[in-house]
Amino acid sequence: MKDIIKTTIFIFLLVIATSLPLFSSGTTVFDFLNISQGARPLALSGAYCGLSDDINTMNTNPAGLSLISRKQVSLAHTEWLDDVRYENAMFVNRITDSSGFGFEFNYLHMGEMTGRDVNGRRTSDFSSRDLSLGVAYGTEFLQGHSIGFKLKYISEQIAQYQENTIALDIGSLNETPVENLTFGIKIENIGPSVKFIKVNEPLPAKLWAGLGYRIIDNLILAMDSGFSSSEPTDVRFGIEYNMSDLGSLRAGFKNNSFSKTGLTENGMFSFGFGIIKESYNIDYAYVPFGLLGNTHRVSITMKFAVKPDRYVIRLYKDKDLLKELLLE
Repeated sequence: MKDIIKTTIFIFLLVIATSLPLFSSGTTVFDFLNISQGARPLALSGAYCGLSDDINTMNTNPAGLSLISRKQVSLAHTEWLDDVRYENAMFVNRITDSSGFGFEFNYLHMGEMTGRDVNGRRTSDFSSRDLSLGVAYGTEFLQGHSIGFKLKYISEQIAQYQENTIALDIGSLNETPVENLTFGIKIENIGPSVKFIKVNEPLPAKLWAGLGYRIIDNLILAMDSGFSSSEPTDVRFGIEYNMSDLGSLRAGFKNNSFSKTGLTENGMFSFGFGIIKESYNIDYAYVPFGLLGNTHRVSITMKFAVKPDRYVIRLYKDKDLLKELLLE
């Protein structure tokens, strides 16, 4: 068992070490990958790497798939800035009691834009779109310690120019000696640089570390820090208060409102709520951007009943147990 732990830690540290050159300065391509998915994480300003306890773990930390207890499907729609819209669909399911997998689809699109030449003269209108497809797996390799991976196909198109590539996310989620405190770490968008419109640019690789703390059953605090040389250190805080059958109230704060790349998902503050039922969740997030406007995100998550591994039939007579049958 100790050899397994040492090997796993070595592999994870090796990935971190070999990924550091990817955090290069300057602009990056596929910046839409910086946008959070799911209304619950967004309402917490994206502070979710150390929490990752539901279907949103597909985006925030694939290691959290080890905690998935049943099949879930989530659909989300975002009204973003300047008529930009963002669609997201996710599916997750457990494989064993300690492992799970998932799929995701993301699509960002906008209306027609006016084309102009180098002299400012109007040319033909054009459109732009981005999409990604992902498959992920997470497993608990040791009690209280999980690791996960997500492989992504990414595509971006601006007018007649298009580029495609693949990228990898790797994460770990761990219990700590402090009860109900979890620690997560993730490296996202590991992949080769891409030549787009004659310019060779890296992917928006980033290292995340986060904490999730359930102070009491209905109160959660979360904090994330993101590290990338293309923008300042990104620190996020989130709080969620669960009002039992009434739902949840959420709020978040983010110090890095606008990145050098010009495309981030959060303003300074974020707010939201969730309606939580046995078979579905409805979540909403609101993020104000001041003079730029406001963004709204709504996500619906459907949760399916868990099929039992076995059935027990008990036969009674006058409250006395006569026979017990076990059906696999």
